[in-house]
Parts: sequence; structure tokens; C-alpha cells
Amino acid sequence: MNRAQLLIAVALLTLPAGAVETLSPEELEPGMKGYGLSVFSGYEIERFEVEIIDVMFDVSPGSDMILCRLSGHDLEKTGIIAGMSGSPVYIDDKLIGAIAYGWGFAKEPIGGITPISEMLALWDIPTRANGARRTIGIAGGELSTLRLPLAMSGLNPSLSGLVEPALADFGLMPVAAASGQLSADSGLPLDSTLVPGGAIAVSYIAGDVVAAAVGTITHREGDRIVAFGHPMIRGGAIEMPFAAAKIHAVMPGIRESFKLFSPTELVGTMNQDRLPAVAGSIGPVPELTPVSIKLTTPTANSEFNYRVVDLPALTPILTAYGLSEIVYASEGSYEDMTLVSRTSLAFNDTCTITIKHIHTGLDPAAMLFRRTLDELQFLLGSPFGTPTLDSVRVELEFVPGKQAVYITGARPSRWTVAPGESLDLAVTLRREDGNEEKKSVLIGVPLTTPEGPLTVSVSSRDSLFYRETMRAPGATQPQSFEHLCRVLERTGGENILAVAGFSTRPGITIKGKELPDPPPSLRRVLQGGIGTESIATTAESVVFSRMIPLDDVIAGVVEIQLEVRR
Repeated sequence: MNRAQLLIAVALLTLPAGAVETLSPEELEPGMKGYGLSVFSGYEIERFEVEIIDVMFDVSPGSDMILCRLSGHDLEKTGIIAGMSGSPVYIDDKLIGAIAYGWGFAKEPIGGITPISEMLALWDIPTRANGARRTIGIAGGELSTLRLPLAMSGLNPSLSGLVEPALADFGLMPVAAASGQLSADSGLPLDSTLVPGGAIAVSYIAGDVVAAAVGTITHREGDRIVAFGHPMIRGGAIEMPFAAAKIHAVMPGIRESFKLFSPTELVGTMNQDRLPAVAGSIGPVPELTPVSIKLTTPTANSEFNYRVVDLPALTPILTAYGLSEIVYASEGSYEDMTLVSRTSLAFNDTCTITIKHIHTGLDPAAMLFRRTLDELQFLLGSPFGTPTLDSVRVELEFVPGKQAVYITGARPSRWTVAPGESLDLAVTLRREDGNEEKKSVLIGVPLTTPEGPLTVSVSSRDSLFYRETMRAPGATQPQSFEHLCRVLERTGGENILAVAGFSTRPGITIKGKELPDPPPSLRRVLQGGIGTESIATTAESVVFSRMIPLDDVIAGVVEIQLEVRR
């Protein structure tokens, strides 16, 4: 920023609300020429040229778009740059709006401007502080908004392949960034960079892991700002941190060019994310959800901490990304490893849940990403209201090599058994090198076991859980958020050998609890006295289950048929 621009910036900060001169779309005519402001390198705000092509009225209900042609700063070669979103445009030194739209593969830098009147209207809308916590959905594709570069630390090809599809529906374009937030090094007071044309980022993750989307400030009055000229994720009245940003370079591309940047300090709060723009204020920063990780490897013990935004639609993706980045930074992607994860999630005094998994083979970080994403989406998409995730604590332990066994067979000491008797079950386990071993499991058949066929299933505990969701869905259908947490805790146990027996007698589930093989008279009473929505029958009844921890991840399922006779 040169001296003249700094003086302009200081003057803007001292203007009273509403003092900025503007032109409405109705006052514009084709051929009018003006200029825009944006940062192309470092923190320096620079000018580019703008020519009005035409005005498109009512491109969506109540919204207009000003078509323009840009020039200068090699825009004729790069096209409109992702990260220019929000760049203010002036005609006769009067603000008309912000660069917001562009089209990929365009031969000329023709774009769309969001009128400033639509953007400033966001200041009059109640913020999240005035209302309830919101659950955001996925934004649609209104017009062709410029994509927002999302700087993500540690974005190697393996991690990029996981993250990009998950973020595509939000209009975010992941690009590599430095780990950790930079300190402002412009040589100017930080606040002097937060002016029209200055770079502004919205922080998704802060700390040892970084993710932030960059755009441009359109207008500032006092501590209030509007930026981007289009929505970020259409979150409405949400709260996310603003951060200053340093532009490292403009990366030219065939489809689109983008600004390569890193976020600096957190400087305020975005509290509106709507069709015309994002808006917020410079000052206090909203609270983020803390994530702490303890990582143990054969060579080191490390601790990491980062914080993620409180957005149910994005928190699962961001949390899973942060965990996987730490794993990728510590171990290779293409060597056999075994990763033990223990995750504790605390939800606004409702419940605390601990989930343990073991991932083994090539690229366990990818397995960790998918499992964490699925589980957090399951919890934060709860039908019992959107819970607040207070904290995440994760313990990760790496062991070199693949630790896996495959169940290839199971043979009982006899095929006919009486209630109350025991029998030995010889389970055959095959290792990666082809060697086999026998695991002896002693089974006790309960005295209450009915006569007839008895199916014995041998698998991992994780596989048994999914069998149970098919056999008795009523028992795993959550009845409350607390019950949902307890159901999820039953997953995992990939290294626990599960041996379970099932009779062909039907059972019953009531409000998430199972009654195996109830007497017919009891079944009639229950079905007559409880609503049909809370009771369900099962084709089988569980007779027994035995869990044996092993050192290896277990794959494969074997089922055998016994006969019970009195």
C-alpha cells in the first residue's frame, strides 16, 4: 500500500455511516469507465481498470448484476482471478459494487458486479447473536460466482483427493498453504490493511492446522465491513472468524486463475453470509471448537492443537481433514502401517462419546478421514436437534507394518449340543504371509436356549455390529441423542474376535431395547399396549456373544449351523 492509498484508507475509516458516495445500477450506462481495487501481491492494494458493458436487472428476484470488462495487471491473460471476489469498483470515484462473478475458460476478463446497495443491506439483518443457532445446508449454484480459494496446510495429493470432493458442493477450491498462521509483516498497522481493496480471509480452521478462504473487502464503515459480493456457503446468520491475509502470488490457470495466499491474525467476525455478500465486523473473534491430538509413533510423541468453526455441515469435513493432515505429515502414504485411533467427543453437557478404531494397510490416514467424516456427520445430523460439539480429543498411535488376520474357517468340537453345555470352537486365522493358526474359543450354551437350529457367527466386533443393524434394526434405531451416542460407541473393535449365537425363534425390540424370544403371551400384551412405531420383531434372537481381543485387525465372516437338543 503506497502513501496515497494509506491516506485514502485512513479517510475511509473516519467517514460516518452512509457517507460513501455510490451509484445505483439505474445510473450506469454502457461504455462508462472506472477502476477497481484489489491485492495481487503481499498487502499492497493496486488499481485495475473497469469498463461497464451493461446492467442485467432481476437476474434473481430482487437482485441485479452489472456486466463489466476488466483490464490491467495481466487480467487480459489470467482472466478474472479467484480471490478478487469483493474487489470494489468505482465510477467517477463513486462506489458501484464488487467484482463477484466470472466464467471459466472465458477468452476475455468479463465479469459481474454485485450492486453495493444490495451488499450494504446485510448490515440491517439480525445476526446470529440475536437469534438461535442455525444448521446450514449446501449452497446452490446461483449464477457463476467466483470460487473462493481455500488455503489448506499440508494439502498433498493424497489428502487433496479426499478433501476436494467433500468441499465441491460448497464452492470452495482447496489450494496449498503454509502450516500455522503468519504474522502480519506489511510494515503497516494491521488495521490499515483492512480497507476497501484489502485482502480478507474467513477462517475455517486455526492453529497447527490451517484452512481459510480469501476474498476482498468491498467497503468499511467504522468496524463494519462487507466483502466478496456473493455468498460463501449461504450460511445466513452464522459466526466465523475473519483473518487478514497475505497474497503470495497469482497462479494463472486455463480454467481459472487464483490467488495463492496465507491467513495472518484473526481480526473479527463474519456474521452474515447471504446472496449479495458476506458481512461482519473487525474486533472480537468467535469461539471455535478445540481439537487436541496426541500422536505416538515409533520415533516420537507429539501434540497438536487446532480449532474448527461451529458449522454442522462443515465441521465433520474440517475435523477429519485436520486429523488426516497430521497423520500424512508424520508417516508415509504408501507403506503398510497400523493406526490406532481413540476419539472422545463432548457435546454440550448432553453426552461424551469415545470411539476406538484400528486401521491397517496402505494409507491408514485415508481410512481415518472417511471414518471420522461419517461418524461426525451421523452425530451432527442428528434428528434430535443439532448438538453443540464442545471439544474433540484424539489419541493416535502408529505401528509399522500391516497387522491383519483373515477368518477362513470355524469348526466346533461337536455339531449337536444341549442347553447348559459347552463346546470348543476352533477358528482358523490366516495371516498376510499365508500362514494359518487355530484360535480355540470356548462357547457356553445358555440353559434358556431353545431347541432347534443355532447359527454361530464368527467375525470382528465391528462386523457383528453391522450384522445386528440388519437383524434387529429396532435395537439400533436411536431413541434420543444419548442413545445415538451409545449406539455409535458399539462400532469399532476391528481387532476383537466376536463369536455370537442366534436361534431361529423371533424376538422383539421395544424403544431401542431387545427382548429375545419372548413368550407369545408377552408379545401379545406388548404389541397391544405400545404404539407400533416403537415395537418391531426380529427373525432371530441372540442367544450368546463372546468377545476376544486380538493384536490384529480381523477381516472376514464365517457362520456355521449347530443343532440344539435337550
